[in-house]
Amino acid sequence: MGNRMCLFASTPVRGGGSVALWRVVKLFSMSRRGLGTCNNRAGGWNEGQLSTLLGNEFRIPTPNNQTTAAAANDATSKIKIGKFDAVILRIQLGWMSPSQITPEALHETISLCRDYIGARTVVVMTINFTNDVHNPREWAWVSSTNSMMREMASKFNKNATDSHSDFRVQIMEFANFTTQVHWANALTIHSADGVNYEFPDIHPPNASSPNYDQEAHFLFDRFKPWHAHNSHPHSIPTVCARMKDNFLDNRTGTFGGIRRACVYNAIMEDGLHWCMSSVGPRYHAGLSCLLGCAYNREAGSEENIDATIKKDLNGEMEHCEKTCNEQFMSLIPIDESWLEKETTIYSVVPE
Repeated sequence: MGNRMCLFASTPVRGGGSVALWRVVKLFSMSRRGLGTCNNRAGGWNEGQLSTLLGNEFRIPTPNNQTTAAAANDATSKIKIGKFDAVILRIQLGWMSPSQITPEALHETISLCRDYIGARTVVVMTINFTNDVHNPREWAWVSSTNSMMREMASKFNKNATDSHSDFRVQIMEFANFTTQVHWANALTIHSADGVNYEFPDIHPPNASSPNYDQEAHFLFDRFKPWHAHNSHPHSIPTVCARMKDNFLDNRTGTFGGIRRACVYNAIMEDGLHWCMSSVGPRYHAGLSCLLGCAYNREAGSEENIDATIKKDLNGEMEHCEKTCNEQFMSLIPIDESWLEKETTIYSVVPE
């Protein structure tokens, strides 16, 4: 299902329910309702998209997974999505200036995910390095914005606990994971001679040190732009596996001259988009782990419990989220105790 390539959904998925992608290139805001959608710089959305997203229906299968002819015409056999239990929020630089990503704007976006989409959990991905981060000053701003997100999540969760709400904001430390990936890749990139390294002076990161990512100055070693409209030249450590010989670009004008070249890696396609066959397993495992912190508890376990127990539960969830991020949003080898002999592909509510 698509809406100007802005909206995709799959219903039902294994285990029931629906998954969807809704492309709103700026922060979800009431001030942008009705403005240009999808890849439009206005970063808008409209009620039609939202109703399509929430109005999607699927049929209840019979025990042998066959939909009978009678059931096909029976409205009671259909389930309307109505709401999504969780929203994963990715904030993409390039479509927004840093000045637009404020605590107030982010607070509104998270609140609208709860009030308009019905989410009980909003997972906010920390902003990672891409070609849209143009210089160290912007990279420092990204770090401070990620800190702001963590503080906001903590405030949302405290308010939810105090009001006996089960709404939760989780932080997915995607930037930590991807920075470590780029750093590890940079350590292995050979020069064109195949003997020396392209970045011989860098050392493995001290990922436990606060703001260690700000030491990754090598990320700003870029290719030259290849045409006048290219304001996002590739960062070499994000896209290269090994360097090739420099070549002479015979095109006339400002963008000619000697250029560097490389064999591309299987991490990022263009400095913006991820190769999910490589990065996807950690991403999906981390996301599943975080959602498990919120949902993998006994049904009714939070009913009729006092505020003290609620606060204890909130502390347990914070510890759970921290453990998920440390295990999956990093390059730490997976602890074997997390692995089971019989892997659960999907989960269903027991009858």
